[in-house]
Amino acid sequence: MTQLDRLQDLYVLGDLTKPCYIMRRQTLEEELQRLAPPADPQLDRAQELLGDFAAFWHAEQDPAERRKLIASLFDHIWQDNGHIVAVKPRPAFATYFKALDKAHPKTPKKGPKGG
Repeated sequence: MTQLDRLQDLYVLGDLTKPCYIMRRQTLEEELQRLAPPADPQLDRAQELLGDFAAFWHAEQDPAERRKLIASLFDHIWQDNGHIVAVKPRPAFATYFKALDKAHPKTPKKGPKGG
């Protein structure tokens, strides 16, 4: 935002032509849009659901409803010997998982191989 203010000052002072000002302003505005959090109304719902996922999972005993929930959250699930080892969230929920990763960084698991 500070860069936009400075750019406007340069234009007002006559140091930039109007086409140059408009081009630079559009570039900065596009960058700001990329940096802004996504405006996704489902994100709040995803946070609510995933924040208390264990309670929902234990309360819902119907396997068909559980599969339906999992299918709505994830595009793909990888498992090894019945244990989930990785997931690919659906685009509507991907932002939540990214935010969760930033809030709770992974720590390496210590095992017999030390890593």
